[in-house]
Amino acid sequence: SKYLSLLGICALQCLLLVGILYPSLKLYEYGFNPLLMFTVALLTASVGIALGLQVSSLFSSSEAAVGTLPLILIPQIVFGGLIVYVKEMPTLAKWLSYATTTRWSFNALLKTGDELYKSGAAAYEQKTVAMHGILYLLGFKTDTDPLDTGLPLALLCSVLAGMTIVLLVSTLITLQVRNRRLGL
Repeated sequence: SKYLSLLGICALQCLLLVGILYPSLKLYEYGFNPLLMFTVALLTASVGIALGLQVSSLFSSSEAAVGTLPLILIPQIVFGGLIVYVKEMPTLAKWLSYATTTRWSFNALLKTGDELYKSGAAAYEQKTVAMHGILYLLGFKTDTDPLDTGLPLALLCSVLAGMTIVLLVSTLITLQVRNRRLGL
């Protein structure tokens, strides 16, 4: 019940996020689909909720659970592929990036559009580039074939849904083990 109530709150937040960013950044000019953006944002939030529930089930105090947040969030930021391109990461970091939600959700969010802005040589120069070029630059696809657009959006969303399910099941198992130990 916690998961569903938190998912409802997150759905409203995702709706507001997409509702504000889509028109203000003029994402419609680049072929972004607001419904797909909302879906990816909600799937990402779903993994975040499940991860939060898993962490809270592992600790008996809220202080201990809150104390682990930096240990969980910093790798999400570092290995997501935006700060350091995945293709430029060392081998171990690339492997660690597969375990982060942000890598999959960032890739999926990019897949909801057709093109993006890219800075030119001078600071004032902006040009649009096709999304497959950006995916190669960021390292989300390994083939240099321009027709290769990386993993399909449906597969990326399936990975996010799978992460949610794994985290929710592991939370249930953790709670059952704890209740058996306490005799509940």
